[in-house]
Amino acid sequence: MTALESLRRKMNENGTLRSLEIKALGIHTEQLRRWLSDGKIQRVSRGLYHLPQTDLGEHRSLIEICTATPNAVVCLLSALRFHGVTTQNPSATWIALPKGQRSPRRNDLDLRVIHLSSEHHSTEIETHKLDGGTISVYSLERTLVDCFRFRNAVGLDVFLDAMKECLPTRRVSMDRIYTVATSLRAASSIRPYLEAL
Repeated sequence: MTALESLRRKMNENGTLRSLEIKALGIHTEQLRRWLSDGKIQRVSRGLYHLPQTDLGEHRSLIEICTATPNAVVCLLSALRFHGVTTQNPSATWIALPKGQRSPRRNDLDLRVIHLSSEHHSTEIETHKLDGGTISVYSLERTLVDCFRFRNAVGLDVFLDAMKECLPTRRVSMDRIYTVATSLRAASSIRPYLEAL
């Protein structure tokens, strides 16, 4: 199997690859440049590559940031949008990182980062394989609780509207939301709002 076939196979399996992953396949930077100029692979953004026919679709920014940033988890408004709960189309891409991890710099993307303790960062993460890559996103229940916890950043109306949309369709239960809120130490503050709903 040639180096190009090996790279294409890996890209077919994983979608978007980082330059470090390509280097780990034994592919030299100069060879990568030649394939780029020949159109055999495409550069998505700095340090990210995929096959020319790959369509990253509506979740392009989520795939790019999750591929490029270790430990990135889609959260808040971006997670609501991913779960199909809100009609809002957030202009920013929201991610969570563990405390102490440096925020990525992206000139081409309005990126909002929240830093969480490692315990809270790792709670209720789902992994979704999409065309073009894999993303990590918080569960719908966790996303709703986070919208309450970070209501000063996103607005209390976002939490209330999302809850009103989710409850009648039974996509979530009050018990499950309360359990997640308890694990994130937000149970006592969210309880009055849940009771009012």
